[in-house]
Amino acid sequence: MNDKTKIERLAQLKEVLMNLGMARCEQIELNHQVESMNDRINQLNLDQSAVKTKDAIMKVVDKRRHTRERLTEVRVEVQELETEQQKIESELKWGRE
Repeated sequence: MNDKTKIERLAQLKEVLMNLGMARCEQIELNHQVESMNDRINQLNLDQSAVKTKDAIMKVVDKRRHTRERLTEVRVEVQELETEQQKIESELKWGRE
């Protein structure tokens, strides 16, 4: 990859990272959802009255698991972009490929 290509890729990465406001908002929302699901599970555990409660707990646990997985995916995507940006900046600064 030559310097011109690196500079172009770096510009693309910077633009993508600037637009990650949406991904960061999604992270915040997913964190909030996980916390509220934890609260809901605790509330359902206190109400333990019937089989319906166990079903409700399982639904919330499954949704929380899915939410955590998505949150992890978002974090990994952001980290990969930031790592690639740092690598290209380093290559441009030090002239290594």
